[in-house]
Amino acid sequence: MEHGSPTYLIRLLNAATPAEKTRAWKKLLERHSNLLLHTARHMAEDQDAAMDRYAFILEQLRADNYRRLRAYQDDGRTRFTTWLVVVARRLCVDYSRSKYGRPHRTEAQQAKDSAVVRKRLTELVAAEINPGQLMEAANPESLYLLAEWREQIRLALESLNPTDRLILSLRYEEGASALEIKRVMGFRSTFFVYRRIRLLIEEIRERLTRLGVDREPPDYES
Repeated sequence: MEHGSPTYLIRLLNAATPAEKTRAWKKLLERHSNLLLHTARHMAEDQDAAMDRYAFILEQLRADNYRRLRAYQDDGRTRFTTWLVVVARRLCVDYSRSKYGRPHRTEAQQAKDSAVVRKRLTELVAAEINPGQLMEAANPESLYLLAEWREQIRLALESLNPTDRLILSLRYEEGASALEIKRVMGFRSTFFVYRRIRLLIEEIRERLTRLGVDREPPDYES
C-alpha cells in the first residue's frame, strides 16, 4: 500500500516552472481523477451536478499554488488517497453551500446524521459476518445480546485506520465493486482489494471471539 507523499505530489509542489507544474498536475490526475469523480458522484444528485462538483474540486486543488495539496502531512498512517477523499468531500460541501446557501443545522442534528452513517456501516458489516441474523430479537435477553454484538462490531470498525474504513465504506455503503475500489484508491489489483476486505472481516470476527462475544447472535425464537 502506498504511504507517504507520492513522488508526483512532491514533484508538483516543488516544480520550478509552469511547464513542470503542468506535467506534474497531469500525472496526479492520471492517478486520482477516478477517485475525485467517484467522490463527486457520491455527493451529487445527478451526473450534471457531479461534473460541476468535479470541476470545482479541480479548481480548488489548483488554487493559490496548490495550497490545499500542500496541507497534506505524511504522518505514516494516513494514505494520500484517503486524505484526498476527505478534502474532496469537504469541497463538495463548500460548493453546495456557495450555490444553495448554508443549511441551518444544529450540532445535535449534525451529530445525529453522523451516527446514522456509522450505524448503517455497522449493520452492513454485521450482515456480511452473519447474513442470517437480520431479524428482530424476540425477547429482552436476545435484544441485549444482539445490541452487544453490534456494539462490538461498531467499536471494531472505529478502531480501523482511515484507509481500511474507507475500503469497507466504499464496498458496503456505496456498493462499489472491487475493480472500482482498485481504481479510485490506486491499489495494484482487484485481488488485493478482495483479500483486504476478507482480512478486515476476519479481524472483526476474531475481535468478537477474543472479547467473548458470540460470532453469531443467539437464536431469536422464543
